[in-house]
Amino acid sequence: MDKVITFTRIFSDYHIRRGEPTYFVEQILNNLSNQNINCNVIHVEKQLGHTLLAGFRTKCGSKGHTIRSGYNWSVGDKFSVGIWLDKPNVSEMLILEPIIEIKKIWTFDCDDNGEIKVDGICIDLKLIEKIAKNDGLSLQDFEEWLIVPCRKAKKPFNGQIICWDEAIKYELHSLNLKDNTY
Repeated sequence: MDKVITFTRIFSDYHIRRGEPTYFVEQILNNLSNQNINCNVIHVEKQLGHTLLAGFRTKCGSKGHTIRSGYNWSVGDKFSVGIWLDKPNVSEMLILEPIIEIKKIWTFDCDDNGEIKVDGICIDLKLIEKIAKNDGLSLQDFEEWLIVPCRKAKKPFNGQIICWDEAIKYELHSLNLKDNTY
C-alpha cells in the first residue's frame, strides 16, 4: 500500500493568510504536467466538487516538493496526493491520481531562531527563496508557514524536503556566518 502525503487547499489558522486558497492542487498538477505525467483535470474537478482556478496553468506556479517533519521518506518511495476538502485533519480527504515516486530527499532543519539548514548546511536567502518557490509558496508565505512558528514556539523543526521532480536541484555551500560569504 502506498503512503499518502496530504495537502491543504487553504492556509492554516496560524498563517497571516488564514482561510485563503493555497492553490497547491493546481501547482501540483502544473508540476506533473511539466514532467509529462498525465493527470485528468476534469476528473480532479469532479472529485473536488468544484472547478480549479481558471487559467491555473499560467496563473499558478509549480509545486515539485513538500517539506514534512520527521525522517519517514526515502528516494524511490511512492505516494498518493491527499487533498483536504476543507480544514486539515477535520474534513474529508480526496486521493488524487497518479501515484508519484520520490526522486530526491534533503534534510531540512529550522532552529528556534529561524536559521535554516539543508543537509546540515546553513543556507542563504537566495536559496530559501528558491526552496519556497519550488514548494509552491512566496518567500513571505514560506516564512509564515515554517519559520515564524519555530521562532514563536521556540521549538525547532526537523524534517525532509520530499521531491518528486528530477529537475529540481539545490547548490549547497557552507556559509561563513561571520562575514556572510561562502
